[in-house]
Amino acid sequence: MTWSEFLQELMRLLDGDETTPTDLPIGTLQQIISMAERRIYREVQSRYNQKAFSASIIGGVTTPLVVTSNLAPVPDDLEQVSIMHFGGYSLLPVPEEWLRAFNYDAPTGDCIYFAQTGQQFTFGPAVSNATAVQGNYYYRLPALTNSTAASNLLFQNEHDLFLYACLATGAPVFKRFQEAPGWEANYQQIREAVNMRTMGAAYSAGRMRVNPSTRLMR
Repeated sequence: MTWSEFLQELMRLLDGDETTPTDLPIGTLQQIISMAERRIYREVQSRYNQKAFSASIIGGVTTPLVVTSNLAPVPDDLEQVSIMHFGGYSLLPVPEEWLRAFNYDAPTGDCIYFAQTGQQFTFGPAVSNATAVQGNYYYRLPALTNSTAASNLLFQNEHDLFLYACLATGAPVFKRFQEAPGWEANYQQIREAVNMRTMGAAYSAGRMRVNPSTRLMR
């Protein structure tokens, strides 16, 4: 789907009539799309918005994530950790305060836990300098525009996800109160289907390990 086709479909549903990109306030539409994108990347776990820590974006540059003084920088585009490890079992996410207490007596052995402290990850037991962080994370793709839509594989493969996220976000603005519950329900249904496909692929590949939530507070 092209960016122009998406805009026309979105505006036709929001306005309830045949519209063109000049019929509705573009600034308002852009804000709605931006808000919907933020929601999608917070909530959606898909192979289309997943990457390895070896391809992390740090300071705007693609850089493998490595440990220094038991810290590793949080990638610029990170939304959620998918799996993090150092070549063994996946690490367990814990609160920063808990990990500080755990590390107080300087335990040794294989790393078991990680926490986010500000814009850094920290680990316990401590990890040696220059150790590469392995695993994957879910990330924010570049904002949708005419120039980025074609390369955004999540948008190209799940454009209904973006459409209904935008409709649910824009419904109050355009006073589409009657349609709003249905649009929200459609978004949630599509989102859950996308997430379940990702989980199913992990089970099929034999990679699934039941851990506490890897969603970190930001």
